[in-house]
Amino acid sequence: MKRTLPWTLAVATALFLVPSAQAGDRHGGDFLRVELGAAPVARGLAGVLGADPGSRPWWNPALLAAGDGSWFSFQHQEAFGGQLELDYLSWSAPSALGGRPAGLFLLRQAVPDIPIATVLEGGASLEEGGRPLVKAREDAGDWVLGLSTARAWESGVRAGVTLKLIHRDLVTRRATGAGLDAGATWRMNPSLELGGTLRDLTGSLLAWDDGQRDWIPPEWALGAAWNRDLPRWRSRLRAELNLRGELEGAVPDRDGTWRRAWLHGGLDWLLLDRLALRAGWAEGDPAAGAGLALGRWSLDYAWRPHPELGASHLVTAGFRLP
Repeated sequence: MKRTLPWTLAVATALFLVPSAQAGDRHGGDFLRVELGAAPVARGLAGVLGADPGSRPWWNPALLAAGDGSWFSFQHQEAFGGQLELDYLSWSAPSALGGRPAGLFLLRQAVPDIPIATVLEGGASLEEGGRPLVKAREDAGDWVLGLSTARAWESGVRAGVTLKLIHRDLVTRRATGAGLDAGATWRMNPSLELGGTLRDLTGSLLAWDDGQRDWIPPEWALGAAWNRDLPRWRSRLRAELNLRGELEGAVPDRDGTWRRAWLHGGLDWLLLDRLALRAGWAEGDPAAGAGLALGRWSLDYAWRPHPELGASHLVTAGFRLP
């Protein structure tokens, strides 16, 4: 029973969400497409196969079956010139749920210090010269709690699922919901690996306190990674490409162009198993970063610009538990 419980919960959640998602009367969900993990972000948002241990449950739960120990990870990000804050805390272990790998994470993203004005002064309306009178300042935030598990086979195939519990607090409105992610990888040989993910695979439902509902459509991603050892330089080179899109069809990018898929990719150059240099390209913009491993500690940084909105800076710290 211990071995089948995680998968039973996943199937039960999927059966619950299918009719609920179909009953939804609105769409939404970009807040679940956040950029986590300094390593995959610096690589151009390519994380289907190369997420760092802390962000594996978010990018692809199948990576939890990599078997490289237990990890505790924390990330802090300030995006768009500090207008958006993101904190991410995670724990993973190779044998926790019925002897299988498991991961647990808590995500919080918030827009801080929003002015709340309930009345006008100096006029009856904005057209008549009225000015909003700020009575308070609040933080609007989203919370996501996730539980992941995975399994590996001798054929080189790994698969995993993540159950997400969601809470949104937009100051004047609140919502709760749930979702399910799934992923798989296949190591064809020591140099080549393939994988894929399906986020919100049945459509995730958000129920608002005013009776309305949001349906978050599924997002798919495919990935390929290539590794090459460079003994002469005591280093290793790794490249990854990801192709992602939404199952509901074409969606507009920031320029208003309707697209069905986006191609992301980047490179890692690992020196002496300690220093990693990264660069990538995502949605028409560059990305870069670096990582350092010292004993049980790891520290990664990523930088990604956003035209007209300022740059994003991510710092991820990880600790490999004894």
